[in-house]
Amino acid sequence: MKTMKQIITIIVLSALAFSAHAGVFDGTTITYQYYYPSTSSPYLNPSTLSVGTGGAYIADIVNGVGSMNVSGNDLTLNFISNGAFSSASHAFNGFEITDNQANFSTFSTIHNTALSASPALSFDTHHLWVNFANLTFNPGTLQLSVATIPEPSYFAMLLAGLGLIGVISYRHKDKLSDMPKAA
Repeated sequence: MKTMKQIITIIVLSALAFSAHAGVFDGTTITYQYYYPSTSSPYLNPSTLSVGTGGAYIADIVNGVGSMNVSGNDLTLNFISNGAFSSASHAFNGFEITDNQANFSTFSTIHNTALSASPALSFDTHHLWVNFANLTFNPGTLQLSVATIPEPSYFAMLLAGLGLIGVISYRHKDKLSDMPKAA
């Protein structure tokens, strides 16, 4: 009976550890800034958004071409019209997302039904840049994914759980060795 309680305790602790790992943007405050014709030329005023469990919504990416939802680990852009972004003479036509709480480690395109090609993506620890320069767009969706470097507390909880499992199995092994053996 005691072993069953220990197994249930381990399962509950494991479930809590994995459920505590939320999406990159969940519970953070981000800043959205559109730039054109370069990253030193803000095109619109920045927007600061709190990302709750349901995400955050940007109603207009730029000039009515579509909207964006920021949720979990994803940026989902919905284009509602046809058109083209700037010509080759402009170095940058896109946006930046800033999240001072994140430590971004990857940034990639998951799904693209809206643009003529994948946009140029770049990032550093706290910034994501999406450059649409020279791309055409149609009604459709562009989904981008972000990952971060896990926080040290995540690894500490994982190690604590593994240590607990080790202690329990060691104690269980000792109890089995003390039992009389059948003849």
